[in-house]
Amino acid sequence: MIVVVCLVNALLFLALLWALPAIWGVREALRITAGLMTEWAEAAEAALHPAPAALGQLRQSLRQSRARLTEWQQRLKLWRGLMGVGRWVWQQWIGSAAR
Repeated sequence: MIVVVCLVNALLFLALLWALPAIWGVREALRITAGLMTEWAEAAEAALHPAPAALGQLRQSLRQSRARLTEWQQRLKLWRGLMGVGRWVWQQWIGSAAR
């Protein structure tokens, strides 16, 4: 009985030695995959969380856009006012000529 146990242990040891290159290959593949996943996670985080400099540029661009919008709104109000005055003058002039 002891001989059978020793033979089974020897066969298991030989099977382990035979499978060792495959185990090392799987281990290396898992290490490479883990490294790639870490790089991917860092790249994704960098893409999702812009740098403070980029945020500053976005804020500055937003301020400039807001200033341009305010400027154009003021110009539009001016033109509307001028058109209103023009209409009033036209109506007064045409109205007084028609009477």
